[in-house]
Amino acid sequence: MTSNSDSINISLSGFYKSWYAFRQGKRLSRSIIAFEYDLENNLDRLANDIQNNHYRHGGYRHMKVNDSKPRDIAVAEVRDRVVHRLLYDYFVPRMDPHFDYDVWSCRAGKGLDAGVNRVQTLLARYSNSWAWRGDVSKFFDSVDHHIAMRIVRRFIKDEVALRILERVISSYETAPGRGISIGNLTSQILANMYLNEFDRYVRHTIKPLAYVRYGDDFVLLLPSKAEAQSAQLLGATFLDEALHLTLHKTNNIVVPVRQGIHFLGLKLYPSGRLIRKPTWNRLRNRIEPRNLSSYDGFVKQMGSRKQKKEFRWIP
Repeated sequence: MTSNSDSINISLSGFYKSWYAFRQGKRLSRSIIAFEYDLENNLDRLANDIQNNHYRHGGYRHMKVNDSKPRDIAVAEVRDRVVHRLLYDYFVPRMDPHFDYDVWSCRAGKGLDAGVNRVQTLLARYSNSWAWRGDVSKFFDSVDHHIAMRIVRRFIKDEVALRILERVISSYETAPGRGISIGNLTSQILANMYLNEFDRYVRHTIKPLAYVRYGDDFVLLLPSKAEAQSAQLLGATFLDEALHLTLHKTNNIVVPVRQGIHFLGLKLYPSGRLIRKPTWNRLRNRIEPRNLSSYDGFVKQMGSRKQKKEFRWIP
């Protein structure tokens, strides 16, 4: 089967390409070794199932992780993760150009460090403004499957790609018709697709001085406290009514920029930054000789003068 630039490549060669993209940088596991042992037949069966509309997504293996908070990570079977890679590589170049410039998560050339630097640049530029800082409560668990597919269909017309994506989305639920797995590669692009609706609302209706989003964390800068509070009310209403999302109550705050804002584990000011105390305490507890160099770079980049000095004495 052949493909053109507008259609997803579901030929055997397309699945080989997705396999090698998926396999790159992965640690060997029993499931990967088993799939790779009979790679040609496994990929051939997968391609045939997709082409003949027989593909059904398998189940998930669940594991608990603790970083800033406990998370349930659902990991799909290797066969399905190859399909996720196929979808991801198809959707990203078609969707990414539609995203707001100041969305910094899960995009080439962006990332956490660059997003933090961007926020600090904007705080310095609008140091006399007010900030509305918020994040979505249990975002991945709350994504509405129907709304997600409706959004994607506005941009993607290939019915095969849409059919495969719909089966991936429907393979995981936290409630009927709700939730996407944090562990799926497709969830990265789906998150930006879903919240692109909020980005557009912010830019075209609220029209703040500045706006930055990383994942489901965001900050808006507005000229006055009253305007920031109005934006807070409008934004919360839009998220609820249009996307069926709610804001995290503790983090939904309006503050003067000069006071500094909490964002992505840091306290950011117009003239500097520091690692927030909870983040700093978690970081200190994880440091050991084998990972010291990794954390050293983070502290040098993100920490305050006091934290950098203290870090040198940790060993």
